[in-house]
Amino acid sequence: MLQTNLFQKLSAPFGQFSQILLMRLYAAAASFALTMLLGRLLGPDGFGAYVFALGLVSIAVLFTTFGFQHLAVRTLPQMLVRKAQDEASGFILGTFLAVSVLSVTVCALAIWNVPLLAQDTVVQGTVAAAAGLLLVRSLNLMRTGVLQGLGRPIAGHLPDRLIEPSVLLIAVLVWVYVTSDISPRTAMFLTAGASLLSLLIGLHSLRRAIRSIWHPPDFSKARDWVIEAGKSSVLFGAATLLGATDVIMLGYLSTPEETGLYGVAARFFLLVSLPFHAAGVRISQQAAKLHAENDLAGLETLSRGLANRMLLATLALAIPSTVAALYIEVIFGAGFSAAATPLLILVWLRVVISAAGVPGPILANTRHVGTTAMTVVAATALNIVLNGMLAPRFGANGAAAATVVSLALMTVGHSVMLRRRLGIYSFVTR
Repeated sequence: MLQTNLFQKLSAPFGQFSQILLMRLYAAAASFALTMLLGRLLGPDGFGAYVFALGLVSIAVLFTTFGFQHLAVRTLPQMLVRKAQDEASGFILGTFLAVSVLSVTVCALAIWNVPLLAQDTVVQGTVAAAAGLLLVRSLNLMRTGVLQGLGRPIAGHLPDRLIEPSVLLIAVLVWVYVTSDISPRTAMFLTAGASLLSLLIGLHSLRRAIRSIWHPPDFSKARDWVIEAGKSSVLFGAATLLGATDVIMLGYLSTPEETGLYGVAARFFLLVSLPFHAAGVRISQQAAKLHAENDLAGLETLSRGLANRMLLATLALAIPSTVAALYIEVIFGAGFSAAATPLLILVWLRVVISAAGVPGPILANTRHVGTTAMTVVAATALNIVLNGMLAPRFGANGAAAATVVSLALMTVGHSVMLRRRLGIYSFVTR
């Protein structure tokens, strides 16, 4: 595909970690520009409605994908190592059909029960519009997971990291230029449209990847896939809840304004988390492969090398984020000055945590999903309790503190389990 080939030529001097990080950095820059634009146009209340609806989508995706996209990342490499292309073909076809049916069902239920999900009329309209985004995003996640499992992470992430944020930013600018106004509901419709375009473009790379391994599909292990997907769903569902608890509980326990303030701070948290996600994408397929080959020494060398690069990249992103906190109201407009404190809490504790590397993704992709899930579930439960205690009283500041404490304890747990189960370390080296 033209876009994929162009990106590969431009990024040829870099390794896969750097390429993935570059894509995520671009997506973060576009997201930052979009946050700045929508923050000024919608204000803290309107932006809070938009962020709250996105948080609901991230949770609803758990029910539409059922963990199949994560299962694809660690299962497809093992199938290809065993030369089981027929089984891989059956897995891809069967899981795409399952996700499609689940997506339509959950979307219909969400639209029917909008009054139960939100009380404010503006928030209700935004949540209803998010149903379209839910359907498209579910299929996009499945496409990305399959391509990543087939050893093509760049092609998997290119549409949603480069194309989607670019299209969305341009669409918002054009809409505002033509109409001179925008609502949270309209912003959500534009988000769904950009996601749909990235899905349609990404299907070309998916088709080519599937054709390269396609055999008459074998569905004999479908029951095992569902069981393993259920385990993945528990693990990554808990991880998603861990990441979305702050926004959702602020939306229910505090005000839309506090939710909007936290939404701005969370954008910077996502920015400094990019190296972590890039390292997770980079190591997921390789971890499954090295574990299948029983090369634990190679796995430790890979993971600790990634940890070093991840810490340096996180620190490099934290410094400009700190500068931005000093001028937060200048950047995002009146009413956002209180976002500076949760921003600094989230950013600098993320830097400290990054020194531990990516023990969670390594465990999850080396047949230790259950072990990983227990730690994530415990951290999620702690996050819910802490947010329930701190969010009503301290608003965005309380949600930030609850989130980073839970994340830090989860990372410590993963590091301990990684050492016990595989005998390796993932944290930085000298």
